[in-house]
Amino acid sequence: MWFIVATSASMWVGTVDGSQDIDIELELKQLIEKEHSEKEKLLKDEAIWKDDLDRLRDVRKQIARNVLELELKRGRLELQVKQLDDIVLVERKKEESNSDALNDIYDFSKLTAEEMSIYSREQPVGLLALESNKTFISRVIESNDVAASYVVRLVELVGQIHEESSSIVLMNETVRGPDGIQQEVEVIQVGHIGAYYLTQQNDRVGIALDSPRDASGFRWNESMLSATESAQIIKAVEMLRDRIPVSVELPVDVTTILTEIDLAGRMGLRQWFLFGGLVMYPLAGVAVLAIAMVGQRLWVLNREGRGGSSIARTAIKMCREGQFDQAAEQLKQSRGVVPRTLYACLSHRDQGQHAMEDRIQEQLLYEMPRLQRFLRGIAVLAAVAPLLGLLGTVTDIIQTFGVIK
Repeated sequence: MWFIVATSASMWVGTVDGSQDIDIELELKQLIEKEHSEKEKLLKDEAIWKDDLDRLRDVRKQIARNVLELELKRGRLELQVKQLDDIVLVERKKEESNSDALNDIYDFSKLTAEEMSIYSREQPVGLLALESNKTFISRVIESNDVAASYVVRLVELVGQIHEESSSIVLMNETVRGPDGIQQEVEVIQVGHIGAYYLTQQNDRVGIALDSPRDASGFRWNESMLSATESAQIIKAVEMLRDRIPVSVELPVDVTTILTEIDLAGRMGLRQWFLFGGLVMYPLAGVAVLAIAMVGQRLWVLNREGRGGSSIARTAIKMCREGQFDQAAEQLKQSRGVVPRTLYACLSHRDQGQHAMEDRIQEQLLYEMPRLQRFLRGIAVLAAVAPLLGLLGTVTDIIQTFGVIK
């Protein structure tokens, strides 16, 4: 019995040891296979790394060659820059030697152009009034560097203007009259002293006046010329047409300070009214009607309210003393709204307080229309008058824009 058990136990142990050996052999075999695969992988990675290393070495050699070429090129460029600096220094010295004279010429040209631009605003006709010359002068002023061609043309223009200033010329021009309407006229230009025009119908004569001191430009005026002065201008135009050498007197504003105030000084009430335009007629009618209504109301209110307070105090005092009849008689003989209202009250004193109050209300309802008469009309006229003034302003603005256009 014990032998059998021992034999069985030994057989079980032997079986267990044999299976463990098999498992260990399998694990060793797997580890060996894994080691071979890792070695193969390492060999492949080593070959790749070697190729990358060779390629990097080639790139380093190429970079080194490029750096060397760049250094050589930098040296050549530094030499060229030095040569260019020497050339620039020489050219700059040449430019500086000539720039002072050129700058003086350019500065003088711009200054001359600015003076001509200011002077051209005062010239109604002539070379400076030509749009092409104005454009050229503006171009010279606005340019940062005046070209040589500009300087030559500017000198020629100055010479022509100098010749024009010492001559008397009759020319056909299109000008805008004082009303802003363009018209064909014959213009006499007496140098740069004065300019005059005569319309083609020979019925209107104008003179060019300088603008006031606080403005620039000029203005044509026809109203300041007297009949004698207009006849002198017409005679001068006829003489210049026929080229007859005759001395003629012409009006000249030597002070150049004539302003619109001088024109207003010659303008009477009728001219001032007509100068306002058509709106002045309804505006004058509204003013007259409003003055009449206000005057009538002042007269009525002064008549109806005169002494009302003193009469009322006297009547109240008499009533406190019991003199009701005397107070009513005095109120009846007095004139005004207050006495009539108090009389209506006292005349119904026998009927009680409520009757007296009702009578006061009735009397006031009777008096109020007479006191408020024409007040609505005055209010309407007070609203219409500013609108008419605004209408006149708007029409003048429209006319002004038409003149500017």
